[in-house]
Amino acid sequence: YELKPENACILEMFSTLFIKCFQTNSSCPSSCRCNPQGAAMCTGSTITDIPLDSDLFEGLTNLTFLNLGRNFIKKLPPTIFHSLTKLQQLILYYNELEFLEAGIFDKLINLVELKLHQNQIASLPPKVFWPLGNLKNLTLSSNQLQAIPEKSFYHMPKLVKLTIYKNPLLSLPDELMGHMDLPPDVFCCLPNLQKLSLKSNNLHYLHPQLFSKLTTLKKLHLNDNDLPGDIFVSLPALMNLTLSGNPWDCNCAIRGIARWMRHNEHVLWDRDDVMCHTPVYQLLRTVGSLHDEEFSFCSATTSLVTLPVTSSTHIPVTSVGAVLFWKSNFPEEPTRGINKVLSYLILYIFPCPLNKEA
Repeated sequence: YELKPENACILEMFSTLFIKCFQTNSSCPSSCRCNPQGAAMCTGSTITDIPLDSDLFEGLTNLTFLNLGRNFIKKLPPTIFHSLTKLQQLILYYNELEFLEAGIFDKLINLVELKLHQNQIASLPPKVFWPLGNLKNLTLSSNQLQAIPEKSFYHMPKLVKLTIYKNPLLSLPDELMGHMDLPPDVFCCLPNLQKLSLKSNNLHYLHPQLFSKLTTLKKLHLNDNDLPGDIFVSLPALMNLTLSGNPWDCNCAIRGIARWMRHNEHVLWDRDDVMCHTPVYQLLRTVGSLHDEEFSFCSATTSLVTLPVTSSTHIPVTSVGAVLFWKSNFPEEPTRGINKVLSYLILYIFPCPLNKEA
């Protein structure tokens, strides 16, 4: 999308409120001084000194850009934006918002970008984002969210970028993205997803079928978690994978991923930092440096399953479409627990083709 200066109206609020409107017919908020050139100055020691009445922007019907960022706003009236039906960008970051009123975005049918990061938002009203059918960019990072209502991001077919990192999330509902144990169908309905970042979490385990539906995924970031080596890769379009910062267990079950790393060095961007954590005699070795002959002592109870994504039974070195799943069948191996604290998640969702219903 492109904002054209000739028909754009820009409003910016900082410690003082400054409004620039390129339309001379825009109404000036009552608490501001406006000049014939369409500029208005609303002075005050802080933005909180200016009452944010529900009809504050009622006369600015042609407004397309509104910046309320970097203030001390704690509350917004539920209808404050209802007259801004042409608004395309709404900036609310770096405030002190603790919650959002239900229906606050109901009239923003043309909104493309909504920035809510760096606030104190602890909860979201159910369906608060549903009216935003044209939204492409939503940032919710660095808030106080412990949960997100189910189906919060439904009816947003044009959403391209969603950021939720640095929130004290304890779980995510099935209807959103699944619980934090990430069940096999968690990404079933995102066939056009191209970038997925699950880095810097406390993930201990990923289901073998977790990524099986993401056939268009190009970038996958799994670095800085607690993944020991049981990973499943089924990504024919993958171009960028990060795995460093995990406590890799370089025992027998690591053979599959080590072999995959050697054959796909161009995909693994941090391959020199993917280091063995255990056993002691493998410390400081990169996982990609391990070779099959080093595991000749391994018992047959350690299984390795390698499957291609096509009908071919052999995977060429240049292919990134391998499906690898390795596991240990040792009976003494404890069941891995699931840490349900999510601190970082970035999701890029690319829309489905236009001839398909969202």
